[in-house]
Amino acid sequence: MRTDKNSESVIVTLIAIVALSLMLFITCQRERKVNAEPVNSESQWDKEVIRAYNHLLHRVWIDRPSYVEDVLTETDEFVVLDSLLNGHWEDTFEFYSEEDSIAYHMNQYYENAIDPGCVRVIKHIVKH
Repeated sequence: MRTDKNSESVIVTLIAIVALSLMLFITCQRERKVNAEPVNSESQWDKEVIRAYNHLLHRVWIDRPSYVEDVLTETDEFVVLDSLLNGHWEDTFEFYSEEDSIAYHMNQYYENAIDPGCVRVIKHIVKH
């Protein structure tokens, strides 16, 4: 198949544009990798969001222990999150204070189908 000179110059120009675009793309990608943060590092915002979610789940665990332990931990969503966290829940399921411990045990004791209520223990400090 024979092409005329005008078609040849158009084809050569298109090939040159594609090649230059590809080279520019590869160069930008290499530079982006060099300047990027390491893949495993998290931004400060990500850490704060994860910590806030942990505190929220901690509060639910204290207020409704049997729901978290008997229901929530058995869900597919919990399994996925546990997998993403590699089981590292930090201190989410640990008592932050004596008040947490008292509230957890009272909530666990008083939870029932009729009145599932929720107990919050507040520490009062009296100064003389």
